[in-house]
Amino acid sequence: MMVALCVLAVLGLAVCGILMSRGARSRPELPESPSVPPLPPRRPAGLAASSGGTAVPPSLPPRRSSPAAGVLRPGRVGENRGPRGIRPAQFPCCPLDKQRNVPGGRQVIFWDSGANCYCCSRGHRFKSNGKLL
Repeated sequence: MMVALCVLAVLGLAVCGILMSRGARSRPELPESPSVPPLPPRRPAGLAASSGGTAVPPSLPPRRSSPAAGVLRPGRVGENRGPRGIRPAQFPCCPLDKQRNVPGGRQVIFWDSGANCYCCSRGHRFKSNGKLL
């Protein structure tokens, strides 16, 4: 009795498989979608094409005339700014003893324009990215 049920189950699965494979074959073929048109050639975002076909870079904003131009601003007496117009509290920290300028405290990190580097109050010299010279 058990063998007969197993044989019937296998035959039923075989018939279902055959019917499913025939059903998949009898479906009409769908036409392929048209191919996507190619993308235009890439150009850098800041460059505009001119009439000659060459790229013209955009104009840059004017630079300051000297690095000391932003050191003292009129109307704010005593606000001393360092290179690139940063405040003493924005100066980097000394990589050796971790001294840093604290607003309201005394200034311990200074910009040495002659050597073009930062200097801490203990004499350590380091670059603007915080690495030792």
